[in-house]
Amino acid sequence: MHCTIDRGNTKTKIYFFEKNELKSSFSAFNKEEEALTSFLLKYNYSKGIFSSSADVPHFIDPSKFLILNSETPLPFELNYKTLKTLGADRIALAAGANFLYPNRNSLIISAGTCITIDLIDQLSVYQGGIITPGLSMRFQAMHKFTENLPLINIKNQESFPLIGKSTKESMESGVFNGTLAEIDQTINQFKGIYKDLTAIITGGDHKFFELHLKNEIFAQPNLQAIGLNRILVHNAR
Repeated sequence: MHCTIDRGNTKTKIYFFEKNELKSSFSAFNKEEEALTSFLLKYNYSKGIFSSSADVPHFIDPSKFLILNSETPLPFELNYKTLKTLGADRIALAAGANFLYPNRNSLIISAGTCITIDLIDQLSVYQGGIITPGLSMRFQAMHKFTENLPLINIKNQESFPLIGKSTKESMESGVFNGTLAEIDQTINQFKGIYKDLTAIITGGDHKFFELHLKNEIFAQPNLQAIGLNRILVHNAR
């Protein structure tokens, strides 16, 4: 059994795989180390992989875990100018797309704090991509840089209006529909260069977009974990 751990800015997500099949998962805030440690101890795993843009917590056993970075051997090539600045999350997402959709041109849209859009081509070469503010960051920017616009929390949001009947609704429409159009247009631009393009969406905010994009798109909520497991298997050979 393999363990993959993704540590974000606020939450840590733990997944257990039996070969390539996801068996169990758990997430908690980074500060809840007791709960995270307790979940880890429930499973007898042989190897693990850890991905983070922040710190390595004390419960990570260095004898069992591979720490993912730009120098980690990968099952694909990287065509990127500044490898040391390339986020481990983007590397893992590319690995997941390459595993699930082999020999395809895959565009990965990860909708989270930031929205990243990355391309791994049919020859298994990661070509780079786009980083743009996510939904919450856009709402925060409007609130911070104006005098009267409210701060909108989308944590429990289910949908967004097209025509705003209040300032709050107008902001919701502008941010969501503007971002939606941005993603659709970006997919179209990539389609003009890469034929037979497979578009994939993941990330915490993917649920807002998957049913509203005009382009055909595949939702893969666990894509990053799948990619981490793929990298671990590659390094365990």
